[in-house]
Amino acid sequence: MIDAEDRFFATSGAIYPGGPSTWYIVDWDQRRLVSVTMDEELESEDPAFEQLIKHIDGLAPNVYAIHVSSNGDLISTSTDPKDDETRCVYYPPLDTIQRLEEIKVVSREKLKELDRLGPNVDLVLCPQSSEPTKKAS
Repeated sequence: MIDAEDRFFATSGAIYPGGPSTWYIVDWDQRRLVSVTMDEELESEDPAFEQLIKHIDGLAPNVYAIHVSSNGDLISTSTDPKDDETRCVYYPPLDTIQRLEEIKVVSREKLKELDRLGPNVDLVLCPQSSEPTKKAS
């Protein structure tokens, strides 16, 4: 599990004089980005973090943006794909990269996730492998 203090990261923000402020926050555990808008002018992402932490586990997976009041009440959510600011890890096509002959390729869909160790780093198990279980850190 990703440590609580490492779970969220603000990629950027849109701050207007007098408000509102929108912070684009990555949740590394759920692997998504949620835009958090508050009516105040926020110089720091910390208040947006606090509000997202309160609401994140109750949000549907397809919620891309939330609007939160100054006292922490959820005003609205957006599931409109145009509000999705999520970035993803780039996986180049295998035929475009050079790799050593002895390197095996395993499709992600064949792996079982055991734990999330950090941003874009998972501990996985390959159930179909005939090799002994190996763990690297």
